[in-house]
Amino acid sequence: MSRFVAAIASVFLAFTSVILAGGVAYAATSVTLASGNQNFNTAAFTSIATQTGVTPAVAGYEAAGTIRVTLTVTGSGYILIPTKSGVTFVTGNSSTTTQQTIIITGTQTAVNSAIAEMSYKAVTSGATGVVKVEVSAGSGAVYSTNNHYYEVTTTTTNWTTARSNALAKTVASSTGGTCAGYLATITSAGENQFILTRATSDSWIGASDDPFYTGDGSNGGEGQWYWIDGPEAGTKFTYANSQTATVSGKYANWASGEPNAWSGSESYAEFYSSNNGLWNDLNNSNYLVSVVEYGTSTCTPAAAAGAASASFTAVGVILPTVSTTPVPSGSQFVGSTLTHGNTFSGSPTPTAGSFQWQSNTVSSGGTWTNIPGATNSTYSPTLDMMGKFIRVQSVGTNSNGSSPVASSSPTGAIGLATPTAPDLQSGSDTGSTNSDNVTNDNTPTFDLAGYVVGTDVIVTATKGATTVTCQVLLTTGANQNCTFAALADGTWAITAIQRKDSTSSSSTTAYNVTIDTAGPTVTGIQFVPSLTKNHTVSVEVTFNEPILNTAGTLSQDAIELTGISSGWTVSALTRDASNTSKAVFTLTQSGALVFEGDLTLRATAGLAQDQFGQQSASSLITATGNFDETRPTANWGGAPADPTRAGQTSNKQALTITFSEPIRGLATTDFTFTGAGSTGCAAEISASSIAQNAVSPHVINVNITSCTASGLVNVTRTADSVHD
Repeated sequence: MSRFVAAIASVFLAFTSVILAGGVAYAATSVTLASGNQNFNTAAFTSIATQTGVTPAVAGYEAAGTIRVTLTVTGSGYILIPTKSGVTFVTGNSSTTTQQTIIITGTQTAVNSAIAEMSYKAVTSGATGVVKVEVSAGSGAVYSTNNHYYEVTTTTTNWTTARSNALAKTVASSTGGTCAGYLATITSAGENQFILTRATSDSWIGASDDPFYTGDGSNGGEGQWYWIDGPEAGTKFTYANSQTATVSGKYANWASGEPNAWSGSESYAEFYSSNNGLWNDLNNSNYLVSVVEYGTSTCTPAAAAGAASASFTAVGVILPTVSTTPVPSGSQFVGSTLTHGNTFSGSPTPTAGSFQWQSNTVSSGGTWTNIPGATNSTYSPTLDMMGKFIRVQSVGTNSNGSSPVASSSPTGAIGLATPTAPDLQSGSDTGSTNSDNVTNDNTPTFDLAGYVVGTDVIVTATKGATTVTCQVLLTTGANQNCTFAALADGTWAITAIQRKDSTSSSSTTAYNVTIDTAGPTVTGIQFVPSLTKNHTVSVEVTFNEPILNTAGTLSQDAIELTGISSGWTVSALTRDASNTSKAVFTLTQSGALVFEGDLTLRATAGLAQDQFGQQSASSLITATGNFDETRPTANWGGAPADPTRAGQTSNKQALTITFSEPIRGLATTDFTFTGAGSTGCAAEISASSIAQNAVSPHVINVNITSCTASGLVNVTRTADSVHD
């Protein structure tokens, strides 16, 4: 078959490699790669290093030398590697997502940077693909089945020139010296496929039916195809111009209708890379690159002696996926517990694991740093995490494999928790109960709890505009105590914070404590009633705080009377049943005579004691009771001259009654009517005058009404009808 082929130069073979230095082969080469079956996601490309736990790498090659790495997938699936400095793509690229062969060259360091990030994508669940990494020194390739070394020339020539050039080439031998080159002799389907996966253009190979080279003149040599050079020199593999005319036991891979000696001058074999590696016969006027092979049964190329390869089988599965990455739950304080919350989807249901907590000085951007030892599902931030942001990484795993790493949303900046409110220490709690929050210890000690070791504790007592503090610096435990300097009497609000550097917690709720180093103070004295005609009266003395009611704590000797003070007896001195801050007692006048006047009472020191046994002071206030045993008197006024028509409903008769002192209790039924004209008569009392009679003159206005008969009317106010 005749066709025009443009002059193209390319090199594209890659396999396992060997280290060469000064013509000496070093065979300590290796490929690091996972082995066995490895599950891979069908949904997306997944890092081979991440998924298998093994980072692909090659080793043992000369640092400055060029090596060639061939990455292949046989079966199902695709591979990708990124673009890296110093790496040249011979076959494939860093972007196409349907590649099964990628060939790169570069130094060992450069190619390792690329293959370390190699990724694989499965096509369908259950399908498999063999992922293989092959490496060799130089720009050629080693076919591991025969340990021969192959390269592709970079210059296009005709076949005869290509043969001459190949025979002039040599490579280092594994035992010293060199191995001679020759145009490739392909004797198996495996070797043919090996060249196909590495060739990027059509190339000359070492076969011909030209009798000049074969020595076979049968049928003018036409159709009698031989390998011309190398270990297969003189071997016939095709006996006629027919795709199927293959010599028994030999290998040929002619294209359909080939060889055909088109125009009678096609006597040289072409490797047809553009047609899946089939062969074609061409005439000598075509210019192609050529495949050169090195190696015989007695000469093994050094590159073959140091070749290395490794492979694993990728199995397509549906791996777990990341569903949600919320902020870890829990209080965001030093010493609190944060709990992982990332969730995953998949079947079977994935289990979260491989936890790693991380910190950062900023919530967005910055660098996330692993927290040493923080590899559980929960984490309690330590003091060195204060002010930092926290997140957790995890993966979801089921029988198919693991999800990508999930990074949670970050917390806010870790702070200091609000401690427990201070509590009055039992040794300072001198009150009557443990809950009354009263003490006569004015240098009280407070118990403190809920503190982070290494923080400073500041306890503040506040009373009005006055504040007093005590401190515990660099705490050594969660529980502390703090003693105040002298606090004045009164109620103090006690609060606390913990602080580290410039960060402080919120203040605790206030603990209110009353400091009481003084006895009770009288705030009120009252006679009950304050005005009476009786010889017995109750007295109430109110204090500013609760008083005791035990024997000996109330003293009637501390009651001072002035005014009409003779003949009085104090009895039933006790604490009021409904008010623990009140003392009550009874005053009784033993005299039988009528007495009137004011009785003034004052409490002197020691009348009562508070819960600490502190005696009350003399009162600055007094109370006065008024005693009145004289009946009020009254006089009528306003009587008309006889006769009168007043006293009827339409013409009322206005009268007045003037009392000697203010009165209470006057009613219309307190009046009686007699005489011939008293029929139907009634009295009306002016309410306003009742209210006003407390002020002298003590006058009450009374209207006579409803009289229906003529004659004399006598109006009488009933005795004992009013009270003063």
